[in-house]
Formats: sequence, structure tokens, C-alpha cells
Amino acid sequence: MVEDYWRRCDPAFVDGAGAESYSAFLSRVRLLRARLQDAPEAFIVVFAHGQVKQALRLITAMPDADDRTVMALFPAYDRDNPIANTQVIVLSGDSPEEGKIRI
Repeated sequence: MVEDYWRRCDPAFVDGAGAESYSAFLSRVRLLRARLQDAPEAFIVVFAHGQVKQALRLITAMPDADDRTVMALFPAYDRDNPIANTQVIVLSGDSPEEGKIRI
């Protein structure tokens, strides 16, 4: 079922009542990224599940990518860039003014 989900690569797909589409998931992650970027604090720590952290890393690296592109790239990105439990990841913007996001 998991392999079929990723192979389908349909970000609008909802697998039953109460489930979330990949597009809805990415919307939440993009909102998190925007809130972090807009926060006045210089240092922020985010505790999250691995897939949230991976999606945050991927959309930070590819901010203009559409949902289907992010979904298509996600499985290989997750496999090739594993996040260990309790691993600290620092995300930086393009300029010093954008600061850093640490997850």
C-alpha cells in the first residue's frame, strides 16, 4: 500500500475519512516554514516527526516546487538523506537576514 501511494504520486489523494492529502500536509509544512521565517526570534527549535522535518528540508531547498514535484522527489530524498532520532538540522535562508531554522 505504501509503495502504491508513492507510485501514484497524486498529492490530492485522500485515503479515507480523517486522512490528509499530501497537498494538505505540504500546506501545513509551508505554513510552519513561513511562521519560522517571520518569527522575530533569532534561534528557534522545532520538534517534529521525521516526515515533517524532511518535507521542511525539501521545500526549503526547492521553495518554488509544486506539490506533485515535491511528492515525486520525497521518497528518494528521504532515503538518501536520512534523519536520525534526535538529530539536529539547521536550515538557513539565502541571506543572513533570513536567519536560520533549526529542526
